[in-house]
This record gives sequence, structure tokens and C-alpha cells, in this order.
Amino acid sequence: MSNSDLFRVTPLGISVVLVLVLSVVGCRFFVNNPESREIAVNNVSTTPSSSGNTASVQFQIILPQTKIDSSSCSNIRFLVATQTPTVTFKLVLVNLRNLASPTITFSRDVQVSASGTASTTFESVPVLPALADIHISRGSIASISDFHGAADLATGANKLETVAKGSGSVGDVVSHVIEDLIASPTTLASAPMDLVTRVKMVVNGLSLVSATIFQDATNAFLLTFPRNRVALLEDFTGVGCGCCPYGHQEAKAILDANPGKFIVLATHSGPFASPYYGYGDFTTIQGDAIHLQANTHAYPSGTMNRLNCPELGVSPLDASSSLIVMNYWDWSTAAAKAMTLPTPVNIGAKAVFATETRMLTVKVDLYYTTSEIVANNLNISLLQDKLLSTQMDYSLPDPCKAYNYEQNNVLRDMLSSGNWGDPISEPTTAGSKVTKTYTYAVPNDYHGTTSSGGGAVVVDNLSVVAFVTRGQLEILNAIKVNVQ
Repeated sequence: MSNSDLFRVTPLGISVVLVLVLSVVGCRFFVNNPESREIAVNNVSTTPSSSGNTASVQFQIILPQTKIDSSSCSNIRFLVATQTPTVTFKLVLVNLRNLASPTITFSRDVQVSASGTASTTFESVPVLPALADIHISRGSIASISDFHGAADLATGANKLETVAKGSGSVGDVVSHVIEDLIASPTTLASAPMDLVTRVKMVVNGLSLVSATIFQDATNAFLLTFPRNRVALLEDFTGVGCGCCPYGHQEAKAILDANPGKFIVLATHSGPFASPYYGYGDFTTIQGDAIHLQANTHAYPSGTMNRLNCPELGVSPLDASSSLIVMNYWDWSTAAAKAMTLPTPVNIGAKAVFATETRMLTVKVDLYYTTSEIVANNLNISLLQDKLLSTQMDYSLPDPCKAYNYEQNNVLRDMLSSGNWGDPISEPTTAGSKVTKTYTYAVPNDYHGTTSSGGGAVVVDNLSVVAFVTRGQLEILNAIKVNVQ
């Protein structure tokens, strides 16, 4: 074989070198261990690049362990004898810190020769994290046509292993995470230079047998990224408050404009939330305590991450009573500011309901990107949407009553202890990960199902909000997840 034959296919493996010279060292296994989960084939050597900022890349296919005689090699299997297979080579480089051009892609389609080989050359490959993709059209290797892999390229020769897509191996999961990150390039703005290595470290700590491993792996890795905090509004409201629907509308507008970055926790508390005959009772012990701390006397009003209003660029509703409570027309400004503040802790959460036992299990992962010196608390709130009740609404004609009014984001209970969450006793230094699991018996209703009660629990309308505070005040970050 000449040095121009840069890609060769056998029934067991593919090797490709991008840029510079290569020589093929026969058709043999790197590994031939019957106990090994994977087998690598077709060893290829390369001449290192003389340039200081380019790389030569070797693609190597890893196949699941099979009992195949390593001394016998044949070519790509043609699926249709009259149709020649085509191999699509693709190398996607992650152009870190460049949001305008987040990736650099090399791609080429090559027909497989009659002898079952294909070759191509890509020039000037920058040294960046890379995602490799190989697709064989009208052909396969060991009945597999799609492979991918990822690696942090280094100057000179690189070996980039590719595995069958969907194989569930570490390489497959890592590649899926990189694909997810590329699909959302804004998440790469603060990605580390050793991106693939960091992803692999996270994946190695996960259970690969999970049915949701691909999404779990992406979520787990994103926890390690420095981020800004999610804005959390505690909306003090009540069924007897005729102005409160204005607050509900404002909160929804902010939610619609900031998906995933803004959370509403509707706290029915105060004099207008006290149970009225025929109005519904959505009060909670915890909500009353939070309302008492905020010390508000006007409705609708709210706090944003329990931060002082001047820090958020707005004025307190009544500075003589509370510095953290603001008017509803200031919520948008305060939320926008809160979303620009960095958070020292990222939060991941999953909530699963068991129908047979009515037990809700909530798993929360905290990852500290910056050290926290002040004691932190973890709060777990249970919310429910689509609760129907009578609501005073001054936008309506007399008697100003909205019947079958839909209440959303309603605080139902807290799974964490007391009113202010559970102290985090584990280390909260940069790089620390904390995992907590809560179980909770979900009742059939809260305060009964009559018109004066809190209504039945509809599991499909439940969600969980996990948030971390400094003591009882500043909310450092929050996440909302639906109950599964």
C-alpha cells in the first residue's frame, strides 16, 4: 500500500489518518482478549506534524467483543451487490470561546473501492477538542454502519477511537455529550480546553445501564460549568386579592421570555390568602413563615432570590418594612439583573413518582464551581399547576370574581426540613459535589377537595423546585423539574 492510501476498511476495523504520512501495519487486533468488552483493530502509525499548531488524527473503530479469527480479514460488506458503498468522514472541531463560529467541520464522501478500501486527506487540522463521525452508506462492518468518537487533539499524532453509535459504551456516551454541547453552542462559552477529558471523567462516574444515560451524562457534565444563577420569584398572592391576577400575568410574561432561567413560586399567604368560603385554601405552614420573614403588607408583591432590592436595580415596596420585597411591576427588571449574577453552585434534580406507593423520590446534585464560606441550605419545594378556584379579579365587573380561575406554580409543601431547608454539612469548596435524596408521601389532596379546600393532587401537574440559600436569605441558585 502506498502512503496515499490514507483510509482502509476491513470487516473488523477502520483506521484513518488526517494530514501527513501514514503506514498501515497489517490487519490485526490491538486487543484480542475474550474477556475484554471491546476490540480495537488495524494498527496505524503516523509521522508527527512539523507544525506547532496542527495535528494528525488516526480514527480507529472499536467493535463489541466477538469471536472472530484475527488472522482473517475481508472488506466492507456490500448490502446491495450492484450499489457501491460510500464512506462519509466527518471531523467536527469544537472552536472553544468562539460563539460566532463554534465549530470547524471537515467532511468528505468517498466511494469504497472494489477491494473494500477508501481513502481521503484533510489538511491543517487545528489542535482542539474533536468529534469524529463515520457513516457507511450501502455497506457495514460487522452489521454496523455508524460510528463516532471524541478526543482532545494534541500537536502531532493522535489516536481517536470511534465506537458504534448506540453501543452504550463510555466512548458512545462521551460522544453523545459532545454532540449535545455542539447543538447548543452557547454552553461552550466557558468550556475547558480539555473538554473531552472532562466529559469522560464525568461519564466514568455514572451508571451506563441507566435508560436515560445520554441525557443524564449531559446534565451531569453541565453541572461543572460556571453559570449565572436562575432567578426565583416568590410571589406573595392570595385568592382574595383582586390585584393579584396582574402579578400572575406579569410572572407568566417573564417565564415565557426566559425559559429555564426564571422560576415562579406562588406563595399563598397573608390576609388575602386566608381561607374564604368558596375561594379555596392554598396556604402552607412554610409559605406563612417565608411571608413573615419578607414582612410585606401589600399584594401582589414578591422577592427575587431574596436579594435586597437595590442590588437588583429596583426600589423596595416599603423600605421601612423590608428591603427584599418589591412591587410586581419591578419583577422583570429584578429578574433580568438576577440572571446576570454568577452562582457558586449548580443544581441538577430528578423527581420520580411511584403510583403504587404514592411515594415521590427526589434526587438532587449540587456542584460547587466556587467555594462557599457561609453556611448553605438546600430547600425542596413541591408545586402544582392548573388548580381551579374562585379568584378576586379587579379587572372584571362587579362582583369582581373569576370562577374556575387557574392557579399555577402553587406551593403545596416542602420536602426539606422546617421552613428554611436542610443545612449542607458536606464540603462546599470549589469542585465539591453533593448528592441528596428525598422521599415524600404524596397525599390525595391538600385541605380537602371542597370549594373551600386546596384541591386534589394531580401528579401530572406537579413539579419540584430545588434551591440553595445562604442561611434563610439569599437564593444562590434554583432548578425546577417536572415530576415523572
